[in-house]
Amino acid sequence: MKRLLTLLLALALTLSALLPSALADTSVLRGWDKSAGYVYVTLGEYRYEEDGTPAPIRWRVLEVSDGTAYVVSEYVLINHRIHGDDQPWIDSKGDFKITEMYDFLNGEFREEAFTDAEWDCLVDTPDWGRMFLLSADDLKKKEYGFATKESHKAWGTPWARAQKLPDGHDALFQYGAKYGGHSCYWTRSQSVNHKYAARCTKQDGAVGYIRVVVQNEGCRPACLIDLTKIDIAGGAGTLENPFQAVPVAGM
Repeated sequence: MKRLLTLLLALALTLSALLPSALADTSVLRGWDKSAGYVYVTLGEYRYEEDGTPAPIRWRVLEVSDGTAYVVSEYVLINHRIHGDDQPWIDSKGDFKITEMYDFLNGEFREEAFTDAEWDCLVDTPDWGRMFLLSADDLKKKEYGFATKESHKAWGTPWARAQKLPDGHDALFQYGAKYGGHSCYWTRSQSVNHKYAARCTKQDGAVGYIRVVVQNEGCRPACLIDLTKIDIAGGAGTLENPFQAVPVAGM
């Protein structure tokens, strides 16, 4: 009998290890930790491979507070200008909601990247919508892991790097190999001294500015995930094996 109980216990433990962790709570998500680094989670999918084959979007968790996770795409997903005319950007004093970038992220990108249930897991912020960009101030926050210029750098996906403009130039600007091959990307912040421009990353990872009409600047989306609306269905939280966020069943 003792041997039978031992075997049954071993079987139960084996089965529990094999079952998907769909009931795991979201306490496994956390912000930047100096010793342990970042936690990563997937939600939605977007074109990734060079031929456009999609892959789950890997989100880097910057902060968890008040029942939400503030996340940013690990990769630059696409090139896109902030707006086609800098005068509305000037007149609105940098209102992100009037921009083509806002329309793209909360329209075309949303339709391709998320199911309705996944989209409903994102917080609809009053000023930036559900899908937006980091601010320039975010890139100053050591508590988000942005302690150095190097920490600001991000790389385009194979698909983003493969795209071309009509003139044959790369659609997404990439710095040369000697600089690391990373791509510059926008923030949602207007330049203080150059109202026609938005803040963005530069060659060495510093935050500078460029005119909002520039087309080959990168788009690295950010959002707030409502933790009451997701379950964690697997994964280890690493970049290679991120946690898998799924909408709570029945919501």
